[in-house]
Amino acid sequence: MSAKCKYCYSKLAEGSSICSICKIDSVKTAKDLTGEEKKVYYQCRTLYTMGFLAMIGGLFSSVILLFAVVAMGLAVLTHQASPSKVGNAAFFAVFTVASLGLSVIWFIFGFALRRYRRWCYGAGIAVYLLAFILNVLAKNFLWAFFSLIFIYYIASPLTKKILYREL
Repeated sequence: MSAKCKYCYSKLAEGSSICSICKIDSVKTAKDLTGEEKKVYYQCRTLYTMGFLAMIGGLFSSVILLFAVVAMGLAVLTHQASPSKVGNAAFFAVFTVASLGLSVIWFIFGFALRRYRRWCYGAGIAVYLLAFILNVLAKNFLWAFFSLIFIYYIASPLTKKILYREL
């Protein structure tokens, strides 16, 4: 079993106590960290948590979507609702595929962000900007505010340094 960094949870190289992601010595205690190391530590934890939330959001939205598709299909099959009352079938199919695609993108993005992949910097800005725009259009201003907070963290210069291994 390989050792993990206690600050960013990434795997440590064999025989080294200094993490390749956050560049913090794993032997140090939290109170011995310098000011810059604490900023990196908190940013790594924030990115890790954002990745977890993105994974949960992707899974949750795909499960809700599948329940909606099954419920809609059962309503049509049991003749409780006519297809004309359900709506345009082509729109429903495109909406279902697009929503499922976004759910998979959120899950992959969250998984990669927890691994501190380089492409998550640009993709994160794009994904959270898309979420912000969709929430504003749907008038979900609370979720739009959360999207702005996530954009703030993912687009910060320190995040770019962490993801591009420039520390």
